[in-house]
Amino acid sequence: MYQEESIYNLIPKEKIQPIKEPLYRSNYPPTLAPTATTFGLKNSSYPNVANMNGEINLPRGAHPINGSWRTFGLPNGSNKIDPVNFIKKGHQYKTLPPPERIRGNSEIKKPQVPTLKDKPIMGLKSDKNYITANAVDVILMVPKKRKTEDMNYLNKKSYGKVPEYIAKLKEEVEKEYKTIREMQLRTEEEEAKKKRALNENEVEMLREGLLKKLEQLKISYAGLTHKGHPDTLVMKNK
Repeated sequence: MYQEESIYNLIPKEKIQPIKEPLYRSNYPPTLAPTATTFGLKNSSYPNVANMNGEINLPRGAHPINGSWRTFGLPNGSNKIDPVNFIKKGHQYKTLPPPERIRGNSEIKKPQVPTLKDKPIMGLKSDKNYITANAVDVILMVPKKRKTEDMNYLNKKSYGKVPEYIAKLKEEVEKEYKTIREMQLRTEEEEAKKKRALNENEVEMLREGLLKKLEQLKISYAGLTHKGHPDTLVMKNK
């Protein structure tokens, strides 16, 4: 807050030194995991949660809970440049052993390639006409017997009989026809029950109603013939 000038401001003020308290030291170790933490427990014997009851001594098992650095990276000073172990060319490629020679297990082997010393037999000639020889072999060849020639269909057990599937189909069709006929008879009987003879009074009422309708039709349609120029499309179509 801004203060106005005053003569009292010339008097030097006494400086009060604050009392320095002793440094706070926790009773719990700094390496203790937070309460109900789930961090860093992937490879431990207790992979669920840690420090549920605020215990100082962590549970012991086959695998320790606290790792060296986990996912926070290497400790300070470990990423220094090494003059010997530097990245070299082709470090990402794996060196594979040379492929083994696969040998065939078959007993039949191809003949060896002739060398320059091996000379072919010269001077061999043949007077055989292969075209005529092949034609003669084909003409004199005995034809093969077909399997169908040995089979006699007249001697079969099912010869001349109606197949079973046709008889089944006929039975199913006849059943369907029967059901349709029964349904038609029922509908005809129901309609016949509804039919009855009209009385004279009812006949007279029907006649009067028909005559009234006929008069209305005459009034509505008979007048259209006298119109030479129809007004609308509907009138023209009528």
